[in-house]
Amino acid sequence: MIAAASLSSLDSFIDEAFDDASVRHGALGLTRAQFRALLLAKTRRQDPTTSEADTIRVLAGYHLQDVYLTSACSLGDERAWCRFGAIYGKYIRQLVYRRTRPNEPARELADRIMVDLFMPDRSGHSRISSYDGRSSLAQWLRVIVTHRITNERARKANHLACSDDLPVCDDAALSTVEAAGRSRYCAKAVNDALRVACHELTPRERLILLWRYQDNLRLTEIASLLSVHVSTVNRQLERLCLKLRSQVTHLLVTRYKLTEPTVQECLADVVDNSAETISLLSVLRQLTQSHAHD
Repeated sequence: MIAAASLSSLDSFIDEAFDDASVRHGALGLTRAQFRALLLAKTRRQDPTTSEADTIRVLAGYHLQDVYLTSACSLGDERAWCRFGAIYGKYIRQLVYRRTRPNEPARELADRIMVDLFMPDRSGHSRISSYDGRSSLAQWLRVIVTHRITNERARKANHLACSDDLPVCDDAALSTVEAAGRSRYCAKAVNDALRVACHELTPRERLILLWRYQDNLRLTEIASLLSVHVSTVNRQLERLCLKLRSQVTHLLVTRYKLTEPTVQECLADVVDNSAETISLLSVLRQLTQSHAHD
């Protein structure tokens, strides 16, 4: 996302977003003018009188690189679909495999979802064009896959009920069990990665995090304890949070062989299932106590 305050006009904001997306995904079959028209249509569909400043603020919250890719796909650009498949093909298959049962044709369903995204809907537009950019493309695909699997099971259950008068399975309860199972796997993976990442912190860095998030000290209090300016503490905390997230993501990709979109889903699963929530403070306390006894 682009910081809205850093740009002076809507045109410059959209130009920078287009340039950033082009660097990320390459030159696809989407012109700068088409990109601009699509973005303005998204924001002004709700209120045509929206001011330029408000439009910039709204667009700053969108995942514009994902909008660029999906918009090019919706225009039928082959390069865009190749790019989409390279980034999200494996991710979609992993989503399907993790949510289907052993007797369900996971690979076939994953392939059908990819085809359905390409095929036109009733309005004649490619279904991927319904992506609006307000959530990440990975999160949007996660919802699409979940709904597709749920609908597929409901269709089969209804067919069995009509044919053989069999009771229909409670898919809602089953989904809850499956989500809990996924979150346990994700919790273990994230916990392991977090523990390794915390080992890389210095004792001072761990102490700063504990003071702030365990003891709830104000930035001014931490600055006083460290004999530094409060702005220094603020910068250190921001840097530490970014450092931990980056290291955890790297470890999940390299050690657990997850794709980056799957990492985001894994983190979301942990957050969504509070019983499995990762305790950063617990890890930090254990490491700090261990260091104190050495």
